[in-house]
Amino acid sequence: MSITHKIVSNETRFGSFREAVKNAGLPHQDLNYQSQVLISYYQNDELIGTGGLEVLDRFALLRSVSVSPDHRSQNIGKQITSDILKNAQNSNLDGIYLLTETAKDYFQKLGFKEVNRDQVPEEIKSTTEFASVCPASAACMVMKLK
Repeated sequence: MSITHKIVSNETRFGSFREAVKNAGLPHQDLNYQSQVLISYYQNDELIGTGGLEVLDRFALLRSVSVSPDHRSQNIGKQITSDILKNAQNSNLDGIYLLTETAKDYFQKLGFKEVNRDQVPEEIKSTTEFASVCPASAACMVMKLK
């Protein structure tokens, strides 16, 4: 199966990206393709997955990793996450954080470790997702890159 990806760089792609994230039940209200790196993943011309990074100085927040229901259980989510992490490692970031209510075990298998919210850098704490979109019950996780 050949999967391609495109950076979300216009309103049309952003609308499709945001709708896919919303349909996956993930936070979408604060997504912004002009200040976040949002990536759409396609099989042929069909949007089958999403992912992104909100980069803040030396750290980033992993955002919106989703796979359409018809394409789950095919390791596409793992491929999306690996692609994003590889690009992050090449960007000289110190660490990637994420918040999740449903995929803690999944992200632990990929190398993320749970962290107390008090230990999160201020840049990450200041994001809308961290401050107000995700509930306090969401697991906070980190992957150190350095």
